[in-house]
Amino acid sequence: MALLIATPVFSQELSDSEITSTVEREFRMSPFDANKVDVKTNDGIAMLDGSTDNILAREKLVKITKSVRGVEGVIDRIDVNAPLIADRILKDDLNDALLQDPATENFEIDLIVNAGNITLNGNVDSWQEKFMAEDVVKSIRGVKSVENNLKFQFSTSRPDIEIENEVRKAISADIMIDDGKLDVKVDDAEVMLEGVVGSAIEKDRALEHAWVANVKSVNVDELKVSDYFRERSLIGEKYKAAPDSEIEANINHALLYDPRVESHKVDVDVINGVAYLRGNVNDYRTKKASAENTRNIVGVKSVENYLKVRPLETPTDPEIRKKVKTKLKKDPFVERFDILVSSYNGTVYLNGMVDNNYEKIRAAEVAENVSGVVDIENNIRLDIDLGSSLINKYYDNENYDFYGVEQRYTGLDDYTIQRNIGEEFWWSPFVDKNEVDVVVENGKAVLNGEVDTYNEKRYAVINAYEGGAEAVEDNLEVVDNQ
Repeated sequence: MALLIATPVFSQELSDSEITSTVEREFRMSPFDANKVDVKTNDGIAMLDGSTDNILAREKLVKITKSVRGVEGVIDRIDVNAPLIADRILKDDLNDALLQDPATENFEIDLIVNAGNITLNGNVDSWQEKFMAEDVVKSIRGVKSVENNLKFQFSTSRPDIEIENEVRKAISADIMIDDGKLDVKVDDAEVMLEGVVGSAIEKDRALEHAWVANVKSVNVDELKVSDYFRERSLIGEKYKAAPDSEIEANINHALLYDPRVESHKVDVDVINGVAYLRGNVNDYRTKKASAENTRNIVGVKSVENYLKVRPLETPTDPEIRKKVKTKLKKDPFVERFDILVSSYNGTVYLNGMVDNNYEKIRAAEVAENVSGVVDIENNIRLDIDLGSSLINKYYDNENYDFYGVEQRYTGLDDYTIQRNIGEEFWWSPFVDKNEVDVVVENGKAVLNGEVDTYNEKRYAVINAYEGGAEAVEDNLEVVDNQ
């Protein structure tokens, strides 16, 4: 018999102890090792102390913390105990990673390596390129810390009002930010974001969008995080139906600022909210990142990705296989696994066994950063069932869609699954629990109701799996707010 159980009731005033317990629970459910990390919360500020074995895992744990309702900020005191690799060898690995990555291969970066502590010097063209280089460096096994001294500058100036309008447009177009009470001010190319957003994650995303061309600095000190993230005043008129031409323009703007994307090679066409991407791009990651950016634009109902990968140079399949295998062995998440790699006409096939779904996805992410790869067939299997970590919301944006999720056995009764899902909805900064009805029967969760965005619809399904559902039937409808 189906169970319809009320969502758990929590106090409106979130206590620090409630927030701490929820962060700890999210850590336990994630695929990242947080056994040596302690959490304390004081007035909504979460403090993380302890250690982890790689710098990316530390960043994932910070992101998890910021994704919990009520967390206004994070003090990160996590040490990175990465394996010690000789400076000369690590520097060679880092230079090779920057050279092989399609987004950073032309950057002129001077690396200083000291016992796993990395300093980046040099010049790039934008804030986005500066942090893209840092991301590439952090992906290499043995890196403990990164001091990013890369500089960027512009030869021309722009009126403040032009910068302000562009920042406002970028933030309002992002489906991940409820900006109804967010204000943008610009003075002499210095951007100040003020007001209220619903989560620490949204605050980070707003800061990223503020770095448009010719911006000198961005200040978010006066941008606060609200405990009540789903206030209608925060949402405002964000999800009113927009014409296809406006959605298309917002997609093109997002592609322009992503250093992974050759925006001039991507043709965007939006018809009734469905975005069609066409054209020839140089690498597989451009194709994937283009779809990611498009999905995060308000008004996009779905994405049809018809981009074709046409590398400028065509390495042989044995060369591609060797490069992918080498990169997998240098990645801090998957280097310990024996992943079999083959390649045929530029399509990479991955086989083997890992512990959880994040590691499966990570292996594909590593492979897609190799020049010459035109497609990836990920046939990696999971060695053990880690429950909710088969799917979770802590991947990067491009992985919000479900990757290889099949019906599974969690061993939980319907009552427990129902209650867990209710808690996931309540603590999530992405789903309004009042908009989603849940019925659980024989381990299967059925979701009904009306939600504001396709992003909320995706997260509701993710939360249902995180709550222990063995299968999910998604009947949620996305409504346009006229």
